[in-house]
Amino acid sequence: MSDEPEGARAPWEPLWVLFTKPWPALDGAALGSLVSSLGFGGIELPVRDGFQVEPASVSALTPFRTVLADSGIDIRSVAGEPTRQIIEACGEAGIGLVRIMAEIGPDGYAAGESRLRRLLDDVLPVLEEFDVAIGIQPHHGRYISTAAGLRRVIDDYPPERVVAVWDAAHNALSGEDVDLSLEQLARQLGLVNLKDARYDCTAEAPGAARHGISRPRFVPGGEGMADWDATFSELERLGYRGDVCLTAQYDDLQRPIAEVVGDDLRRAREAFEARTRR
Repeated sequence: MSDEPEGARAPWEPLWVLFTKPWPALDGAALGSLVSSLGFGGIELPVRDGFQVEPASVSALTPFRTVLADSGIDIRSVAGEPTRQIIEACGEAGIGLVRIMAEIGPDGYAAGESRLRRLLDDVLPVLEEFDVAIGIQPHHGRYISTAAGLRRVIDDYPPERVVAVWDAAHNALSGEDVDLSLEQLARQLGLVNLKDARYDCTAEAPGAARHGISRPRFVPGGEGMADWDATFSELERLGYRGDVCLTAQYDDLQRPIAEVVGDDLRRAREAFEARTRR
């Protein structure tokens, strides 16, 4: 959260970032061209098996970033395991953030929370060494899913190394209020993810619709429960000046995903421009 008086804050135009998980087969030149044509200035890159940069060949991160730069695109963060090799590669490439989620296993919530603390304790010296941060994203379901749950852990760590990645869709799926959840994470808010989701009844099990059994479905912006207008208004109030990442996660699309992403970026820009009029 900014300590500056509201009137003294510099104008904010976020760098619009795209999570490129839907395009694992594109080489760097093609990916950069696509992302630029859609109106984004940066990406979050999955560093996972089957993607352009894999954990076993993470030294390719720097040359891949160079190729993207030819299209005016920067790698702003990676999604992957926070191993020493990946953190070191991010530091060498000038990429400041590794995003993860905190899964809760069959041994329960307290054990999952303890695992996250041990992980952060282990990687903190490596993050310091290579000037990189780790970002933890709340996720609905069997994860640390709420702002309060995440804050309970990360409050104990330096905000320049351990940050929150707030996600509009998972916030809505977890039933959290936008204003309250963002305020709780403001001190360590490192990235904002925009997507939308809702719960739909499913007939996959007998009597599902009758009994109201539902499952989450990720949808284009404006078709779910996430409130992007409230998100930008609260970010403005808190003085957030970081990136905004559209995650390109959708279920059952009837149109090419690039078209839907382009529409969502336009919706996001409209919500951003209206943030001070709410």
